Amino acid sequence: MRTAIIAATLCLATAASGSAHADESTEQAARLFRAGTESYAHRAFREAARQFESAYRVAPRGAAIYDAGLAWEQAGETARAADDFATAIGNGDTSSQQRSDATARLKALEARLARLVVTGPADAHVTVDDGSEASLPLGVHLAPGTHALFITYAGGRTESQDVDARAGAEVVVRLTAPGGTASGQEPASPSSGETPPSAPSDGGASTRRTLAWISLAGAGVASAFAVYFYVQGDNALNDYERGHDTRQDLHDEAVTDRTVTQVLAGFAGALAVTSGVLFLTSSSGSPAATSLRVGPTGASLRLTF
Repeated sequence: MRTAIIAATLCLATAASGSAHADESTEQAARLFRAGTESYAHRAFREAARQFESAYRVAPRGAAIYDAGLAWEQAGETARAADDFATAIGNGDTSSQQRSDATARLKALEARLARLVVTGPADAHVTVDDGSEASLPLGVHLAPGTHALFITYAGGRTESQDVDARAGAEVVVRLTAPGGTASGQEPASPSSGETPPSAPSDGGASTRRTLAWISLAGAGVASAFAVYFYVQGDNALNDYERGHDTRQDLHDEAVTDRTVTQVLAGFAGALAVTSGVLFLTSSSGSPAATSLRVGPTGASLRLTF
C-alpha cells in the first residue's frame, strides 16, 4: 500500500513540474510585456514594439501583439503596425475592444499600403527586402513602391524578383517547385481587406485549462491520501496513549503518519488554489504565474499577476 502511495505522490510531483514549466513561460512573457510598457511610456516606440512582439512569441496573447501594433504605428512603421493589427484580429485571445480598434486602424492603414501574398512549396522560404526569412504562405503589408523578394528553396536553389506595390492594392506571387520558374506577380487588385494568414491561437488558454484539471485531480488524490494517513496515525496514537500497545515503533509510526498527513493536506490545498488560478486565467486572459514549493513541513504557493 505504501509503495502505491509513494508512486502516486511521484505522479503528483510530475504534474506540478509541468505546471511550473508553463508558468515559467508565462512569467517570461509578463516580464517582456512590462518592459515594452515601460519603453512605450518613455516614447521608445521601436524598442517597445520589439518587446511586445517577443512577449507574443513566448506566450501568444492578443494584448501583446495589439500593443506592438500601436507601438509600430507611433514609430511610423505603418506596414509592421498593419501586420501586427491583422494578427491581433485573428487571435482568439484578443479582447473585443482591442479587436474592434485594431480592425478600424488596419482599415485606415490598408488604404495607404499594399498587401503582398506569396504562395508556393511549403519548404520554400522568402525574404522581403532586408527583413526576416519567412515560410509560406506569407501575407504582409508593404509601403508603396518597388520591393525585392528573395526566395530560397529546400534544395538550395535561390531566386529573386522585384515586386511593384501600390497603395490599396493586393499583389499575389505564386511560386513553383524547383525545376520550374516563379510565376511572377499577378496584376494588382484592390485589397479585399482580409487579414494575412496567421495560425489560430487561444493564447495558451487550453493548456492552462488542461493543467487546471490535472491540478484539481492531484488535489483530490492528495486529499484522499491525507485522510488515510490521518486515520491510521490517529488510531495508532490512541492505542499507544491508552496502553493497548506500548511499542515505541508504533508511536513513531503514528507521528510519521501525522507528519505525512500535514504535508499531503498542504500539497492538496496548494494544488486546489493552483487549479482555481489556472481556471480563472484561462477564461479572463490575465497574465499570471504560479510557483509551488513542497517542503518537509508543508507546501506553499506563490502567485504573480
